[in-house]
Amino acid sequence: MPSTSKEFQQLSQRIVINLARQMELEQQNQVLENKTRELELRSDHLTKEIKILTEENTDLKEIVYELHRENQQLRKLADANKPDEPEVVE
Repeated sequence: MPSTSKEFQQLSQRIVINLARQMELEQQNQVLENKTRELELRSDHLTKEIKILTEENTDLKEIVYELHRENQQLRKLADANKPDEPEVVE
């Protein structure tokens, strides 16, 4: 009978150790799930920001293109209205 009591005690200790380990792993899992949710929310937020910035960048590119085109037109007008410079004779 003493060996049965000893075996029971060893099994009880192993059960307690395994339960403690299981609780620890469940806590770690909960922490990781919380971090995952936080990262997913952050990722969603950053994705929205990227979309907004991409749209703004596209708008700014269009503005720059239009300004460049207007600048070229104004230069052509200025060149057309510029009086001919006399040649310098030495």
